[in-house]
Amino acid sequence: DAGADIVNEDIRENLRLRCDNSLAGDLFDKFGIGVTILANRDEYFEVALKTKTDDDFYSWIFSQQGKVKILSPDSAQKKYKEMLEENLKKVDLI
Repeated sequence: DAGADIVNEDIRENLRLRCDNSLAGDLFDKFGIGVTILANRDEYFEVALKTKTDDDFYSWIFSQQGKVKILSPDSAQKKYKEMLEENLKKVDLI
């Protein structure tokens, strides 16, 4: 049902991300003041935020070239992995 898909795209999910320290400014530019820093280490920081896990979100994650890891929820990790695998299949790499 197409209507159900539209509703689901508007749902914001609670996410936890691990990001390279070089991305602090970009992360706050992208997601705004709703980002909570959970941990800050020498090489990375972890945040909690609430956002839509739509194509724009996954495109942003990909554009960071491995500097962002989705820690939770499992559903977002799985969706991202499936998207990556599907794209690799299209270029005959796996």
